[in-house]
Amino acid sequence: MQKVKTSKHKISNLNKEKSNKLALFLKNYNEAVQFYINYLWNNKISIKAKDNLKILDIKNDLLDCPQFISTTNIEYKTDLSKRVLKVASTQACSIVKSALEKRKRKLFVLNKFKNEGKRTRKLTNLLKKEKLVKPNPNNILPAFNSLCSKVEKSNIKHFDSIFILSSIGKSYGKIIIPFNHNKHSRKLESNGKLLSGLSVSKNCIYLFWEIKTNKQILNGKILGADTGINSVVTLSDGQQSKNCPHGHSLNSILKKISRKKNGSKAFNKALDHRNNYINWAINKLNFNQIKEVKLEKISNFRQGKNIGKFLNYFGETIIREKLLDRLSELGVQVTEESSAFRSQRCSHCGFVYSKNRNGKSFSCKHCSFQADADLNASLNHEKYLPSATFLLYHSNKPKKFFWKEDGFFDLNGSEITVSNTKKNKI
Repeated sequence: MQKVKTSKHKISNLNKEKSNKLALFLKNYNEAVQFYINYLWNNKISIKAKDNLKILDIKNDLLDCPQFISTTNIEYKTDLSKRVLKVASTQACSIVKSALEKRKRKLFVLNKFKNEGKRTRKLTNLLKKEKLVKPNPNNILPAFNSLCSKVEKSNIKHFDSIFILSSIGKSYGKIIIPFNHNKHSRKLESNGKLLSGLSVSKNCIYLFWEIKTNKQILNGKILGADTGINSVVTLSDGQQSKNCPHGHSLNSILKKISRKKNGSKAFNKALDHRNNYINWAINKLNFNQIKEVKLEKISNFRQGKNIGKFLNYFGETIIREKLLDRLSELGVQVTEESSAFRSQRCSHCGFVYSKNRNGKSFSCKHCSFQADADLNASLNHEKYLPSATFLLYHSNKPKKFFWKEDGFFDLNGSEITVSNTKKNKI
């Protein structure tokens, strides 16, 4: 298996003339992308693909966006070369396609329901209320390919490589930007190969690498994993993310973020500190002889709540993506499970009660089992248990119950089943 990873390289020591030329080129490139987005958004486009006719007409909900368009017959006055315009139009197509994808899926379901004779009023009303928002490319990274960019080894002293922008327009000439590799890119270079595509901004260059991943491990242990603020990841074999050598934990870093002014340099620096700590903590975990990790699936824990700045920058998505990335490289299978009631369940006797957990400590009110709360939750993820999601919406949701491998039981031993939601026929 293969996957694509990115390395980021800071641009430094550019003279004023070259820096201004690069800034002007990026500004004009973004304007070109915006022009082609407007063209795709406001015009009806028909493209014949094999035996099918694909039509993009957003006003009439025909959302088959092409992968690329011909720029020859589209008049646009600019200093950019035809090669760059081709790259800009292709990127505009991918941006528009991404913006339309969600609505396109809903329209597909609507047509499917109509063909099957099912009710469509709710979905139709939802589509009427939803409004498509035209994407704004001001903050996008230009995605260049081999038509107008390349990376070569540098002959310049103190620099490893050079990034060359060529055939981009007579007024810009050839822009050569020297840069150095870092520890991350050296690792990627040793494990894979550099792809022709790359991105560039005023301050950084982003290289793309094709990396080979290990084959899936078939023999080994199955572990549960729980994520948290005090310890980034806790595994059911007892492994926990530790404080970094400087004494920081994720908790202390989040407190630092909450003290900073949003958008300031100190705030962005604190966010980088959080991301680096998460990467370091997950890299320290040992996944040898493990074939599968059962990971808690966190969703909507912010919905309808004013959780404050501290929890808002918890970074659960970053933890999940880093963990999935590391496990896929090692060939470890990942299964995501609902986290409902798992932090309240006793991994020893199966008793579920909200007061079992108190912050970082877990103490079962039924069998007196005590453990670290995150470790207890990871032990629950490791076990094969029936889904408890239906209990969230149960008409008589119990405060205390037993969650066993063969079902759910109240304190008297009677089985708790799914509520009957069918309406009585008159």
